Amino acid sequence: MRLELEGDGHKVHFLTINATSATAYQQELLDKQPFSMFQDQLTVNVWTLLGGYKDDFFIYDKAGKLKVYLPVTGSVNTNLSTDTGYNNLKAYILTALAP
Repeated sequence: MRLELEGDGHKVHFLTINATSATAYQQELLDKQPFSMFQDQLTVNVWTLLGGYKDDFFIYDKAGKLKVYLPVTGSVNTNLSTDTGYNNLKAYILTALAP
């Protein structure tokens, strides 16, 4: 999606925060994604700091302000393995990029 958005002229940055419970899957994630990944630590607990959970999406605008929070258990399908989830996430990102 990042490459698709950039191909359409949008400057975007994606990053993943790997859950402390998923360190065994870290390399698999790195092999599948072309963007930055940060490893959460028990001493930091980023998900608690953000008020979210593993597989949630936080979309920020150009100024760094949170525009939308999409929890994995929310009413919006964000499953990137489906066309609906992919298109939903892309639409929210495009909304955040709008002036």
